[in-house]
Amino acid sequence: MSIIDNIDKAELKELLIKNWMTHDAMWLYHCVNQCGIDAANTINQAAVKSMASIEIQRIRKIIGIPKDKKIETIAEFMTIFESAMEIVKGEFMDFSYSEIADGIFSWKWNKCFAYEGIKGLGLLDHYKCGILTRINSWFDTLGVKYELSPVINTCMMPIKGSCEGQYRIFL
Repeated sequence: MSIIDNIDKAELKELLIKNWMTHDAMWLYHCVNQCGIDAANTINQAAVKSMASIEIQRIRKIIGIPKDKKIETIAEFMTIFESAMEIVKGEFMDFSYSEIADGIFSWKWNKCFAYEGIKGLGLLDHYKCGILTRINSWFDTLGVKYELSPVINTCMMPIKGSCEGQYRIFL
């Protein structure tokens, strides 16, 4: 019997997500040390966009929605989005989202792991968040038009104590 057979799915998922987030943080840390924060932000944003595009296509495949299938309804969109969130969200990630109207959903980070990590590295004043870039890239890859409100250019946690907003989806 292999070790994988003895690990609970939820434990394995949490381990893999934590390892991925640790890799992401260490990659950014070393990139900042080698290239400076401005270059690291540029590289990180590009890497997140590329990764997210591939990631959402893989998620589509896993849930049985063909790559060339156009997303035509909010229900189809929410199936993909909710599946993606179920797959990529770790237990340590303190955020929520909810559909508040057809095609409009809100999201809120109460305690953001990225904020905590970046604050620990002393980079908060210059960091450009990759989390919304990841989600926006999912939408772009899916061919879904959206509007994000507010437009966030900097980390909101030190300013407001939370990070929250709304997406309006146009199909």
